[in-house]
Amino acid sequence: MIELPKDLGVCILRDFTVEDAEASAAMEYDSDVKRYVGDGIMKRTREQYIEQFPNKLDLMGYAIQAKDGRLAGRASLDQSFVPQEPNIAIVLSRDFQGIGFGRAVAHCILSDWFCDVRGVAVRAEVHSDNSASLALLKSLGFVQTSERNEIGHDIYRLGRAKFKS
Repeated sequence: MIELPKDLGVCILRDFTVEDAEASAAMEYDSDVKRYVGDGIMKRTREQYIEQFPNKLDLMGYAIQAKDGRLAGRASLDQSFVPQEPNIAIVLSRDFQGIGFGRAVAHCILSDWFCDVRGVAVRAEVHSDNSASLALLKSLGFVQTSERNEIGHDIYRLGRAKFKS
């Protein structure tokens, strides 16, 4: 279990708070960000998202905070579908893409899973056009499988033996 808050050098991994609602909504409703997340369709209005945000804090995963205090994104390791092979997800606001936040967060989460929890493997579901995420996954050692999820995203896998801590 990652002790929060966790300073990762370039950013901070922490719990979500009610105060993150507006910034989280701005990220989740940004079409350039959302086109690669899930099916790209928001099921609620932005106002409903903000209103329901306090009730969803335990389901949000980790908040990624920039050193200046702004919410930069979110990350999770979801074990709800395949507990022994959870799905890693990292979503960053446009202002924080391409500056090392994703790599730092992925390395922290993967280190915890493989080194502390002693997990066997991790999956990632990625839109085939998301070149930044694909480059990050490949640099971390993830390998594309022949599978796709129900919305057409490619599935990548990383086993503990291939992880470089």
